[in-house]
Amino acid sequence: MVSDELVWIKSSHSGGAVNDCVEVAFPRDGGARVRDSKDPDGGDFELSGPGWLGLLAALDDCRH
Repeated sequence: MVSDELVWIKSSHSGGAVNDCVEVAFPRDGGARVRDSKDPDGGDFELSGPGWLGLLAALDDCRH
């Protein structure tokens, strides 16, 4: 799938004084695609549905 066909959503934690900007898109066939919003042509990586849920769980664990 070409990245231009996806609808990218910027993280609500992106912006401000920190330059860590992440965007995510959800392909119709499932899973998630993640990229750096400062470099949208730099590529993205794809996660399966379980991989996306695992990443979210790991990030949530880091917050506690």
